[in-house]
Amino acid sequence: MRKMTKTIPVLALLAIAMGGITSCGPKGASETIRIGLQGNLGSGAGFSADRQGYWTAEELEYTTLIDTGPNLISSLKNGALDVAFLGNGVAWNYFTEDNLVFLTIDNLTNDDRLIASPNGKGKDLTLESSEADLKAALAGSTVALELGATPGTFLKSLVNQINSSVTNDSEKLWFIDTGATEPNYPAGLKDYNESMKITINNTTNANLTSIMTASTGEIPDFCVAFAPISTNIEKLEGFDTVATSVTHLADTLTPSTWCVRKSYLEEYEDVVQKFMNGLAKGMDYRHSNIQGCINDTAAAVRQDASSFSGDIAQWPSAEQLATWATDGTQLKYFENIYKSQTNEAMVKDYKDTSTYNLELIKNAYNNIK
Repeated sequence: MRKMTKTIPVLALLAIAMGGITSCGPKGASETIRIGLQGNLGSGAGFSADRQGYWTAEELEYTTLIDTGPNLISSLKNGALDVAFLGNGVAWNYFTEDNLVFLTIDNLTNDDRLIASPNGKGKDLTLESSEADLKAALAGSTVALELGATPGTFLKSLVNQINSSVTNDSEKLWFIDTGATEPNYPAGLKDYNESMKITINNTTNANLTSIMTASTGEIPDFCVAFAPISTNIEKLEGFDTVATSVTHLADTLTPSTWCVRKSYLEEYEDVVQKFMNGLAKGMDYRHSNIQGCINDTAAAVRQDASSFSGDIAQWPSAEQLATWATDGTQLKYFENIYKSQTNEAMVKDYKDTSTYNLELIKNAYNNIK
């Protein structure tokens, strides 16, 4: 099991309440690596690498911070973190920031779910509903979601998929994206037909349960949520998941990933390799023992294990990841992140970034096989 080597200063207690900071691993490593985790099962391989002692076995000195995706990417960019788990909602930063490097795929997410409220426009939809049925229900609807995180990527991908079979702009779904005041998603439409508008209720994932069950006011027709909130809402009477990545976006599945600061990797590649070695063991543990990984995650974020669901993603083994790194599969999924962006002029070539980490992945797999 892990060995604690540092105490947390009093001023860090607020950070613990917001997500958590721990300091772990044996002394004597060449450099302490600062690891960012999200408080959900997506980061489960990292929680298991910590709690099962895999990083300690690598003699890695490290600290961990649990926070939201937008905050983790900000901490990477300002140098407060060295590596972090990223959901697909913030992964576009790979293509805009020269100092952020794609380290490895973690999982193929099926976490974000379009959930219909009991009396809303989607109340008659099911997971078997056609794109035409989804389009009819989404037109003129209200959707609550965290637009700047992975649910935003999911909704954009779903809108793009539905609109791809439509010729006339007046028949295409659209909404107003974050920070804009005019119709702008999808960009470039000549006709933003008011009847096709999706009204966005932009809120944090954590607020969705209270918004979707409020006793006063109008309940949104849909929400897009990720675990554990999605799991909790799905258990409520009358709330049904009507679209996931697997059911309606199989060809555009985007991975969750691990990101490293390029400058840190260049200076401390040996430390990053130790991190990868332990993470790969965590991935194997999650692949073969999802309940054990759920237990590790629940303990780390201080939530009940029953609030987590193991079916929110495909959890590859270290061997699968090593194969994906060389057979083109990794590039395909990473390209899907790139294609999920509409303003391609803002991003650089994904091919330059996606091959940076091949040796680290292969070495990590060879270390445990």
